[in-house]
Amino acid sequence: MILTKIYLENWKLFREPFEREFSEGLNILHGPNESGKTTLIDSIRSVFFSKHTSQSEGIRSLIPWG
Repeated sequence: MILTKIYLENWKLFREPFEREFSEGLNILHGPNESGKTTLIDSIRSVFFSKHTSQSEGIRSLIPWG
């Protein structure tokens, strides 16, 4: 599988819609601390490897901060 684009909204610190397209080959995430790099990776990991139910603690922990 090749990821070509990601769209996040109301995911932890990404309250507003966030969309990013990936280019072919290697893509590098960079940015200052607290800019969402780990959150972006966590979102991808969650889609592929987490059991999804709206009542699970893991899903409730994804409610936007603040």
